[in-house]
Amino acid sequence: MSTSSRGDLCFEARRHFAEQLRQLLQQRGLTQAELARAAGVSKDAISTYMTHRSLPSEGSLTKIARVLRVDPDLLLPLAREPASSTPIWLQCSVSAAFAATAARPRRSGRPRQSRMTG
Repeated sequence: MSTSSRGDLCFEARRHFAEQLRQLLQQRGLTQAELARAAGVSKDAISTYMTHRSLPSEGSLTKIARVLRVDPDLLLPLAREPASSTPIWLQCSVSAAFAATAARPRRSGRPRQSRMTG
């Protein structure tokens, strides 16, 4: 699958998740902060999900679904690429996490030194 196609699928997965989350929060009468606290995830994480900027990890998805009393597949269907056994949404969240880590500047140009002494 081309990078462009995967990017489109990732965007659609983020959009779908945000829409489902918004509807369920409204139906349950919950705020983002209440969901975050009950699911044990940060308010910032919920905000990034709601604004289509990222997708949850598998663990966070499970916690959120449990709090909202829905099957995780309702929030993120398990669509898969033909050549992969990994759900597309999970590939998107892993790719995004890797990209964010790779883009993060290092604090200094020197490698981290061990604090162990002889």
